Amino acid sequence: MPSEAVTTHDVSRARFLLEQVAAGLLDQDPQLRDDDALFFDMLDGEGGDALDLLRAALRASLEADAQAHACKFRAAQLAERQRRHENRAGALAAAVHQAMRDLGIPRLRDPEFTASRREGGERVEVADPDLLPPAFVRTKREPDKAALLAALKAGDAIPGAVLARGDETLTVKVK
Repeated sequence: MPSEAVTTHDVSRARFLLEQVAAGLLDQDPQLRDDDALFFDMLDGEGGDALDLLRAALRASLEADAQAHACKFRAAQLAERQRRHENRAGALAAAVHQAMRDLGIPRLRDPEFTASRREGGERVEVADPDLLPPAFVRTKREPDKAALLAALKAGDAIPGAVLARGDETLTVKVK
């Protein structure tokens, strides 16, 4: 719809909807006002075209999505770094444990820590799960949604399942 056909009511309705979204976001995370000041400044401004408001909100959405991707990438880097540190910690502790065992040292004291060897606790090892009696096996029952979807699309009636349509979505193509 061209911008000229947008009424004052359209602008008010768009602003109202965006303010509801903004209020919900602030309820979830009050620090958002500081993080996304431009988005909230846009809502606080007066006048404006409803379509311009929607474009500005979509730009804010694209920026938030880009930030989320950057955070995900950084989190993956940090997770890899964490894994390397955990591996290093485990390998060093295992080496100290082996050395203490080889040298017959039951306890190693330091101002920062005390390391003690101790006997392992009892645990269960399952040699063959198929041989276990039913009383010692848990069974998880969950729907096979792929099989259900195929059967329902083929026209089969399945008690407890129906074919439903998902919510409408917004597709954004960035130029």
